[in-house]
Amino acid sequence: MSKDRSSPKITPEKEAEYKKLFDKLDFDSDGRIDVNDLKKAFKENGGTHIPGQAEDIIKAGDTDLDGKLDLSDFVHYLHDHELKLRLMFKRFDRNEDGKLCRDELNGALKSVGIELSKEEVAKLLNHLDRDRDSKIDLDEWLEVQLLYPSADLKDMVRYWKHESVSFKLYSLKFILFLFVVSEREAIHNPSTSSSCCWLHCVAPITSS
Repeated sequence: MSKDRSSPKITPEKEAEYKKLFDKLDFDSDGRIDVNDLKKAFKENGGTHIPGQAEDIIKAGDTDLDGKLDLSDFVHYLHDHELKLRLMFKRFDRNEDGKLCRDELNGALKSVGIELSKEEVAKLLNHLDRDRDSKIDLDEWLEVQLLYPSADLKDMVRYWKHESVSFKLYSLKFILFLFVVSEREAIHNPSTSSSCCWLHCVAPITSS
């Protein structure tokens, strides 16, 4: 059972969204999610599974160190992670208009030592930008990042690069990863909220 811990208030609506995702990922319906559950979700979704991703999610949310996340662990992990992602987005949104433009995305990448051409930045933005307004809003940002076990851009980049892969190859893998997630979700329901992206991504797992 999870240890008690303080956390910012979770709304009933948000908790319900997290619970739906938890139920989709709990393959054996034992009330807990482990590394194997997550790997099955990534595999059966047909998307990109980055080495260590499942393990890092479990490690980040496992408060009692039993190698599994119960519903309370999972809800608090996603809630805390989402708060960090929101703060990260706010930091990059220099003009505070609630969206990241190409220059702001480029500035965020440069802040962690990544230099890209205008064309490469435009490609990254395009695959994050689901409503095709040439900007990334908060919902779009959260959709891609919510089940990614870091809220630090440099860690994300290092993770996506797979350590020894050159950045040009990384850019391609990154674009393909974002394409799989965002385009599959857009096909299912273009108007879904941020945390629902992965609900649709894993939906084929339990559909009849």
